[in-house]
Amino acid sequence: MTIFEWAAIGGIVLALFIFCARVMRRGLTTLDETRSQHLEKIAEGERQLAEDRRKITAEEQFHLLEAAIADLIRLSPYPEAWQIGLQHNIIYLETTGSRWEIELAMSERALRSSGRILHGKPHWLLRNEDIHEHYTDVAQLLASLNRHIRTAEEPEPLPRHLARRLAGTRSGAALMRSQDDMQKSWKE
Repeated sequence: MTIFEWAAIGGIVLALFIFCARVMRRGLTTLDETRSQHLEKIAEGERQLAEDRRKITAEEQFHLLEAAIADLIRLSPYPEAWQIGLQHNIIYLETTGSRWEIELAMSERALRSSGRILHGKPHWLLRNEDIHEHYTDVAQLLASLNRHIRTAEEPEPLPRHLARRLAGTRSGAALMRSQDDMQKSWKE
């Protein structure tokens, strides 16, 4: 036998050994048992995440949201026209059409006996001239803010005479389709 045959046999034996070691360590389980184990791991991770969220101070919550809004500004179609301002626990966002206020309402209590600080659940207030909304989740707050800003900055459609004229050309038809797609996505 050549060296290549011995190497192939050795590789097969090694793979068989690794497979047997995994079976011995975990045991033979059914798909339902494996699924339930993974669901337990996911639930444990969610509990740990909720516990970590409770330990975040109001200042850290505020800075996380500030960074998220800075990313929202960076990804906006007109980032130079938007400005962000900070004051104690309020973030001001100046857009081309309006001024938004995002306020953090979160209670903190110091325990004298242990010197620990207990943090309450954060509540976010999103305000505008017409809109007053309340959120407990930052992701929902940012999605709502993004939706409100995008619908407020929706571009005006082309005038009818230009729309008909441009629809006959190849680039005009593509322009009309892209404009219609943008309007549909903004309304969703």
